[in-house]
Amino acid sequence: MRQFGELKGQDLIQLLNTLATEGALTAPGVIHKLQATHPMGAQNSLFIRENVFIHAASTDYKFSLSSALGKRGFIDKNQLQEMKDIRKAEQPTPSLARLLLRHKLIDEANLKAVINHLDEVLAYEIMMWKTCDFKLIPVEHNPEDFSTYFAGELEAERLLDVTEFAADADKNLPVLMLMREKLSNPNMILKRLREADPAELSDPQNHVYQAVNNRNSLRDILLLSDLGYFETYTALFQLLSWETIGMGSLETPRYAKKAPEPMVSRPAATPRPTPAATATRSEAPVVPSSASDERSFLRRARGADLFQVLSALIKGGKRSGKLRVENQKSVIHSDLMLHEGNLVHASSTMYSQRFGDLLVHKGLITVEDLQDALETQKEQKGKHLGEILVAEKLIQAEIIPQLVYHQIECVLYELLSWADAKFFFEESATPLQQEFVVFADYEIVDGRLIQREGSSEPKGRDVLGDADKNLAILLMIKEKMPNPSAVVKRTEQEPVSELSEEQKQVIALVNGQHSINDLLVLSDLDYFATYTALFQIFSSGLIEIQKEAPASALAAPASTPLSRPKPPMTPSVASSVSSSPMPSPVARPEPLKSPVGAASTAVGGSDATQYEQLRKLLGEDLLRALMQFPARQAPALRKGLEALVEMGLSAR
Repeated sequence: MRQFGELKGQDLIQLLNTLATEGALTAPGVIHKLQATHPMGAQNSLFIRENVFIHAASTDYKFSLSSALGKRGFIDKNQLQEMKDIRKAEQPTPSLARLLLRHKLIDEANLKAVINHLDEVLAYEIMMWKTCDFKLIPVEHNPEDFSTYFAGELEAERLLDVTEFAADADKNLPVLMLMREKLSNPNMILKRLREADPAELSDPQNHVYQAVNNRNSLRDILLLSDLGYFETYTALFQLLSWETIGMGSLETPRYAKKAPEPMVSRPAATPRPTPAATATRSEAPVVPSSASDERSFLRRARGADLFQVLSALIKGGKRSGKLRVENQKSVIHSDLMLHEGNLVHASSTMYSQRFGDLLVHKGLITVEDLQDALETQKEQKGKHLGEILVAEKLIQAEIIPQLVYHQIECVLYELLSWADAKFFFEESATPLQQEFVVFADYEIVDGRLIQREGSSEPKGRDVLGDADKNLAILLMIKEKMPNPSAVVKRTEQEPVSELSEEQKQVIALVNGQHSINDLLVLSDLDYFATYTALFQIFSSGLIEIQKEAPASALAAPASTPLSRPKPPMTPSVASSVSSSPMPSPVARPEPLKSPVGAASTAVGGSDATQYEQLRKLLGEDLLRALMQFPARQAPALRKGLEALVEMGLSAR
């Protein structure tokens, strides 16, 4: 027996990787029990043979293969009783799994899927414990009686591999822990708050919703689900965030051992981060301040109320125009272009994120290429920049939709996270880009985005629908990584398990100079996948976020494109990125000492001493806010500063 002492539950990942690397779990015929003991006395045990899980056991709650198969409808009570009678009559006692296969009551693929799910659930449950005591105990060598093991007599093929599970758990655990904090006690009974239309839910959400019946606890649903543990938890969290389901009473553990876990009162409802904070919320009308104004003030609200604003605008007949959203916490704003009820363009002063700049920052074209194309665009009015670049064979046509949607996503998700924003609407010229659209003709029903009855057939990517699903999780991640302008750098820590393809792509962009926003722009993954991968590798200690936030490395295009560790990828090949050695840690850049990019133009000088004086006068926060202004707005900004100085002098 090996004793590892008291560790965090999440240290199970590193422990499994260490044991697998040592070869301690691969001895032929030997079954090892990895036992985790909670401080309150509960014990969860994972049984491993030749590097695969074959059984799991818990003293905390009912956990059996027969119960799981019965509740999933694979066997009925009569069949189960028949199998029990046969087991009593045969010697040595066969396992239930072997009998089910012999009598063809279930096929091997389904049986192993259920067994793998039970093992996965218990392993994740261990990782939710704050502390526990780990022991590795050799149980038997070539045992004759497998009757107590789920998969004792089954071949290892298609059973849950220890190292593969550890890799998936390492990727999922950071986000899972955030959701667990919100969902609290897993013994809480879940209840339906409203009847949901299956058409408005994804397949995983529908599957989980059907298991909510005012009797099953969160833990029961995790056991019954045909989905993976993480997928089930995510679907449950989304349904709770939308208030489609809610927490009921606290279930008393029926199989508690020693001291039961203390009773916990029902947690206070967490304000949902999506547009509908309550199930009774309806679409408030958007009333322009004046019908004659070019720019009409709509309302002041959270950024997440964008869904309501868009819905009310389109419902009110304003299907084309520009929706401006101004952040009331900093000097930035975003513009969303609507055309015939679809979102076709998005821009923000937070990013140097026009389509051409995005191509330069991603290293797809040079600044000179962009300038030449812009000159051509002036001569060929009405032609989109992407069309010109394709015609000149500078980019491939399939890159255009990828970048258009990526551009919209970056602006949209950032806007949705704003705590305080003002919304304005104005009529505007017809946008050049109308081919790649985001469907926006939704109405809000019970806090969910539902396609408006009678609206045209949705086209393009459902960015708004995806944002509605992902926002609750994204806002939790942003609480842990709150400053998008902060620079990200590598640490000297090495990964304890193989990184996912998404994590490899994101960490390859980390060079000690790019901020979180820069990485979101440069990534070939979508916004949510990039942010999630960043949070995962941040939680694993592979990267750190500097407290200081120097000016963005992408503040203005350089004369040559930024070098990238990998060539640009289209979605069709993004999943097949080969594993490459990760770059060595980069030294932390020096703190900002002189004006950079647009900020130096805005404040009128490049001398470091003058800059330091400005920093003392204005303060670090205000000066960094000024840096967010694009260079093209510097003259107007300077005039504004001069007017303020003049007002101050005249007031003396």
